[in-house]
Amino acid sequence: MGRDLGELYSVLSDELIRLYWHWHEYVQLFATKSTRVSLLNESASFFFWVVQQTFWQETLLGIARLTSVPGSRGKSNLTVQRIAPFIMDVQLRADVESLVSAAVEAAAFAKGWRDRHIAHRDLDLSLGRMATPLPKATKEKVDIALESIAVVLNRLDLHFLDATMAYDFVNPIGGCESLLFVLRDGLRREELRGKQLEAGNYDPEEWDDHLGPV
Repeated sequence: MGRDLGELYSVLSDELIRLYWHWHEYVQLFATKSTRVSLLNESASFFFWVVQQTFWQETLLGIARLTSVPGSRGKSNLTVQRIAPFIMDVQLRADVESLVSAAVEAAAFAKGWRDRHIAHRDLDLSLGRMATPLPKATKEKVDIALESIAVVLNRLDLHFLDATMAYDFVNPIGGCESLLFVLRDGLRREELRGKQLEAGNYDPEEWDDHLGPV
């Protein structure tokens, strides 16, 4: 790829991998099984609402960043829109420009959220006045936007390395699924503890309750 394109590709790829990590955790917690959402609500509903909002907004912000304009206010931005000028092969450059345009279009909804809700708050929208609604944002739209960015980078992979990267394959050690097991077991513990209390057989030391909060 050469130094300039290679360095740009490398940091863009790393950013997309991290974004997919965040999105994977969101999906596993909030968009896989209704029983998981019920478990989270029963365990710590407010905390997991904050987690849900944080993952959601971080994902939209990441999509908007990776598809933003090459520069703003005199500063250069890390974005897929910077790739094409570094490509010497005419056909490859044309292919990448087309794919980048598709990615920017797919990510337009995320830019709307970034500009009017995440990075800034639209005043009329916040006050409930007549205002243009935020763009519709769904899991499906996020999936498409992430994939469209991955397609751009994989076009480079295919040309220079004769391979592609499975960005959507995420299997983290110590991810949210480990937490779900702990929450499930913790609620089961509370259920058994409650039954002992009702039966009059409760012993604080048996449950380590004499140790106080963590």
